[in-house]
Amino acid sequence: TTANDANTWAAARYFSCTSAGASAPAYLALQESAGPTAVNSGIYAGSVNGFYSSTGVTYRVPGPVCGGDGKAVRLNGSSGYVYSTSAVSNPQVFSVQLWFATSTTSGGKLIGFGNGTNGAASSQYDRHVYMTNSGKLTFGVYDGDHETTTSPGSYNNGAWHQMTATFSPDTGLRLYVDGALVASRRQATSAEVFTGFWRVGYDTIGTNWAGTPDSPYFAGSVAHVGVWTTVLTADDIAAQYAAVG
Repeated sequence: TTANDANTWAAARYFSCTSAGASAPAYLALQESAGPTAVNSGIYAGSVNGFYSSTGVTYRVPGPVCGGDGKAVRLNGSSGYVYSTSAVSNPQVFSVQLWFATSTTSGGKLIGFGNGTNGAASSQYDRHVYMTNSGKLTFGVYDGDHETTTSPGSYNNGAWHQMTATFSPDTGLRLYVDGALVASRRQATSAEVFTGFWRVGYDTIGTNWAGTPDSPYFAGSVAHVGVWTTVLTADDIAAQYAAVG
């Protein structure tokens, strides 16, 4: 399925995992008991389902308390990830959000945008949030230079955290953790121009990004992934985090 970011990934302002993504256009709760499909329960439902890798995923592990079953999937850090086959053309305004828990010291990509099809490694990639070996989070886009912003704190403490990243030419990079802004870079005004796919838990990171981790694979648990084509406001994000439980 091919869809552009003006329709399939259309904007939705309000979302929390307690609402099961009912108002989010692309929302993967990651509550499945088996693959390969990661069901999109947002507005556009099955038109933008995700897919689990064939190995490296453990289903129905304990997750954040977000209503319902409160489950997640655990990625093994060497072969597990979630990918989309719905192509998006050059998103320049977006927000991404997910919940994660990890104690890894090898880093890995939490979420990103790349041109690899059907989960293959990408040769073009940015709009990503990855963890460094020390557990900090870096959010970046590529505009001819590697534009990044990095959290001052580390989050590989085994606890559940909510990560939200927003970008637009008007607002630049903004990175939130647990409902609060932790890092930003206003100077970033564009992302690389290409058509690609959203990915969770793995894709190419390369060697030129700040704090490039040892592994492109994320070893940890993830749940409640959302993607928008608007910049969520600070109030929206704080409310989403506060709604949990």
